[in-house]
Amino acid sequence: MFLMDKWCVIVNPKAAAWKTRKEWPKISRILNSQGIDYVPFITQHKGHGIYLATQAIEKGFDSFIAIGGDGTVNEIVNAIMDHASDSLQMRIGMIPTGTGNDWEKSVGIPNDYVKACDVIKQGRTLVQDVGIVKYYEGNEKKKRYFVNVAGLGFDAVVTKKANDLSERPRGTFSYLLSLFTCLMKNKSLPVEVGLDGEKEKHLMFSMAVGIGKYNGGGMMQIPHAMIDDGILSVTLVNNISKLDIILHIKMLYNGTVTQHPKVDTYNVKSMTLRSLKEDRHVYLEVDGESLGHDPFEFDIIKRKLNVVVI
Repeated sequence: MFLMDKWCVIVNPKAAAWKTRKEWPKISRILNSQGIDYVPFITQHKGHGIYLATQAIEKGFDSFIAIGGDGTVNEIVNAIMDHASDSLQMRIGMIPTGTGNDWEKSVGIPNDYVKACDVIKQGRTLVQDVGIVKYYEGNEKKKRYFVNVAGLGFDAVVTKKANDLSERPRGTFSYLLSLFTCLMKNKSLPVEVGLDGEKEKHLMFSMAVGIGKYNGGGMMQIPHAMIDDGILSVTLVNNISKLDIILHIKMLYNGTVTQHPKVDTYNVKSMTLRSLKEDRHVYLEVDGESLGHDPFEFDIIKRKLNVVVI
């Protein structure tokens, strides 16, 4: 099925506050010891992984390993979806070195380097869905594929704050620190949401649109999500008090957040969202990467990506 035995390895040295730069020599030795044939490429800046993976596709590579976090995976996937003649003739594995690594939890990739390399050597795959969101940066309309979760509103604000702490360790602690910092300033926003064409109005605090269950460094915000059912699972947090969030923060981690009376859940194949306040936008992050703002159009492509798993 896969033509090349050689893997294209995309290494993001900045992942986990430059932890990956320190860990790469160790990971390289493990790959060598397991007889995995690969060519490494090191990213230099945000978005560089898309370019490197695109170049590799043009050279004939069909097998990729992401070494970094969810954002590294996202860049490779966007290159595959935009530039491969058939995404199902490609595959992607991961050796997680980020501190969140939420996608790996949903698909079943070990956090241990040796075990992750062994999974890659075995080469077993599952086929998962891919989401796509169209959004704006200023007046320019753009699109982005995602494989885990897109966050809107408060979730996107917190993610951007966590990302800005680029020289500090990220993950659960960083996300929680950013959450409490942003909580004092954030306000709910009136929005119009289209759910498979049916329009609803909400006073939205935050929203997660997912293929995977986890985001924010281990938060199970979308416990009803499945990675291969052709459905976008949605958790929408309506207008909620700051005290209520603080008192129920545990619900974000144990998967019971959907039981809160201020939370609505949906399963859809397409979704739109726009702010009903002219002077305020809703902001977006996908797979932990901060992007642009509304209006948004979400769609799902069923079973479109080969993932190397246990």
